[in-house]
This record gives sequence, structure tokens and C-alpha cells, in this order.
Amino acid sequence: MHIQSSVLLRKFDAAVTAAYAAPAAPSALRGFLGTVRELIGAVSVNLVVYGRDESEAPFGVHEYEELADYVPEMQNVPGYELLAAIKAPNARSVMTLVAWPRFLQSEVYRRYYQRFGVLHHAYRELDVDGQRVKLVTTRCEGAADFTLAECELIDRVADHFERAHAIRRTSGPLALGRTDRSLSCVSRDPIAAAGSRFGLTPGELRLLRPLATGSGLRCAAIELDISINTAKSRLRAIFEKTDTHSQAQLVRLLLEPKPALLG
Repeated sequence: MHIQSSVLLRKFDAAVTAAYAAPAAPSALRGFLGTVRELIGAVSVNLVVYGRDESEAPFGVHEYEELADYVPEMQNVPGYELLAAIKAPNARSVMTLVAWPRFLQSEVYRRYYQRFGVLHHAYRELDVDGQRVKLVTTRCEGAADFTLAECELIDRVADHFERAHAIRRTSGPLALGRTDRSLSCVSRDPIAAAGSRFGLTPGELRLLRPLATGSGLRCAAIELDISINTAKSRLRAIFEKTDTHSQAQLVRLLLEPKPALLG
């Protein structure tokens, strides 16, 4: 999908950058949900996180910290089974995934959607560290349902979110300096793979890792115990070698399996 609007591209860049910051802290995760809401023009975006076994109740993660977690009580209301059964490896409008007339007549719709004026919602399933998660994006009655193009945007951002957690799980202060890593491990690490692909120096690779997971340049410099001037110099070299001009563009180029989006 090509993004032609400069405004939309900036919103997409913000969502991608936030996706790589999201694993760091709950506040960063809520910030990510906010950027997705802005990108898609939604009224709300949240995550439903399922337990690692069937006995664990799911819970909701919301953009606003003070928002009550309605999922545990919601799962016992007639009609929730329609939502729980949804399989959406790619983002889809729920209207296309459930028996829509039956859902609109259900108690769960009347209690948790209709009373707040929410009608349309899109689902996308994610695998976050082996845990099942649903990204839920909603719009109010009177708004348009989610288009295929918008669902593709959700997919692109969701892919980055999954990848961010994978990188965060495998990265550490010695990740790039260890000599005992197998070639199979290195080949699965997109940051390490960037070294041979773009001819980055070890210092540039060390800077690239925190940048790819959402850190700002100053925070990355502190983390690596280098001066901000050194960090700026290395970042300029990375931009030149990768032919990129911003952190979000760099992340897309290195970590997106598809060709980078065009402005």
C-alpha cells in the first residue's frame, strides 16, 4: 500500500516509532495505542490479552490508564462468545467476521457497544512473546466502517508491534558483542543482519539497536555511554548508508519485510 498523503505518512511514522517503544513501559504502550487511533481515525484502540492457558481470563489494555478494564466481566455476557471465537490473522472489520445481525441483537452489544455509541470495530490478532493478543480498533455509529486499505494500515503497524517485542526479548547490553551466538540466531536478528546488508560499523550497529526499539538519540547515547555528538555522527553515517532521513523511515527500511512505503 502506498501512502500518498504527507499527513497520513507522518501519522504512520509516529505509529511505527511508537510500536518499537511500546515494549519498554506501560506508558509507552498506551502512547502506541494513541498513535494507532490517530492514524486510523478511530474513537478508541485497545488490546485484549489472553492468558497462556484457557483458565486465565483475558484483560484489556487501554490508551487511558484510568479507563476500567471491562473484559473480565464482559466475557460472561451472552454474545461475547461471538467475539472470542474470532480468528483474524489479518486486520478485518468485525462485520465480516461474525453473524452481524445476531451480534447486534446480543446482550454484549447492547451493554458494551450500543450504550457508548460504538458500532464498527476491526480486529487483528497478534502473537506477542507466544501470547495471544487482539488489537481492537473502534468507531462510533454514523462513521464509516473500516476499509480494506485501513485494515492494511493496521496490519503494517501491528507487524511492527510484534517485531518490536521479538527484538526486545532477544536484545540485551551484550547482544551485539557476544561471540558465542550461532549463525541461525544472527540471521533471525534484523539489526545484526543490517550490518552486512548496509556495511555498518560495530559502533553504528550498537546505536541502531536502541533506535530501532524506539529510543530517542539522546537516550540511546546515554545507554551506550557515548557523547551526543558521537551519536549524531553515527546516525548521519547510518542515514547515508541506508539512504534514509528519519528514525521511522530507518525502522521501516530495516524491519519491514515488504518494500518501504512511499510518500
